[in-house]
Amino acid sequence: MKFRTKLLGVLTACLLLVVSVLAGGCGSTTSNTVAYLNYNGDDGFCTMLADAFKAKAQADGTEVLYYDAKNDVALQIDQMNEAMDKGVKTIVLLAVDPDLLVPTVEKANAAGINVVTVNRGLNGGKYVGVYSDDKKGGEMQAEYMAEKLPPNAKICYLRGPNGSKDANNRLEGFMTVLKQKRPDVQVLDQAVAAWSDTNAMKITANWLSIFPQIDGIAAANDSMALGAVAALKLAGKQDVVVCGLDAVDDALKAVQAGDMGLTLKQDAVEEGEATYDLAKQAMSGTMPGEGYTAKFTAITKDNVSQFLK
Repeated sequence: MKFRTKLLGVLTACLLLVVSVLAGGCGSTTSNTVAYLNYNGDDGFCTMLADAFKAKAQADGTEVLYYDAKNDVALQIDQMNEAMDKGVKTIVLLAVDPDLLVPTVEKANAAGINVVTVNRGLNGGKYVGVYSDDKKGGEMQAEYMAEKLPPNAKICYLRGPNGSKDANNRLEGFMTVLKQKRPDVQVLDQAVAAWSDTNAMKITANWLSIFPQIDGIAAANDSMALGAVAALKLAGKQDVVVCGLDAVDDALKAVQAGDMGLTLKQDAVEEGEATYDLAKQAMSGTMPGEGYTAKFTAITKDNVSQFLK
């Protein structure tokens, strides 16, 4: 009888060990784990956001499962599904696409998984997020160009992806204020460069080949502005007012050198840390009732030295 009891105990212990190993092999997580899904690790501003988030999480003892979608929406969907399969209860999402991610976000909603977005919103699903006032950012760019452009100037605009809320808001703010303050300015063209310096460089080179006069180029982010600057340099084109947004290091250097007139600082550390605060609240079991809105700071040659490292 004693032998049978001991044997049963040994078998039970072995079974528990096997279950534990299998659970670990499936990548199970603890309640103190959050998944951070970045849209593209090559984007300077988004990298700063992620670094600030991970630094605060590490200091707080929170494990971060980090994913980089490399601007591939199919990959990001797979990564989000993987995070859910691992048992993560809170996901931070910087979405590649505001529409195509919605069904996966809705899947997370149905599973009781909290979704916190950063820098970019979505066109569906339930989430709370951290953003800048993108319309205001566009307005500030227009105010600067209205002041700096010559009479009857001609300009072009580099847009973010179609369907992107932040891109659309920046464009709306820019066009509205420019029309109000400088009705003499002609917008020759606007083109989708989708946040990419490579795309922006190609588009700008094409503009320079078909438009004899370009006095200014406004871009919805710094990567696109820097692409425009590169194309202008190759063409030997000077005295073109270029505006960007994000205040990444290369843009600050371009402002200092006079290659860009303006960039707008979204405080990546402020936004990354605010994102972690929302995620932590969600991890505790209470989804935040509202998100966080950060302000922009205008950076020109007059004050750029304050922001250079």
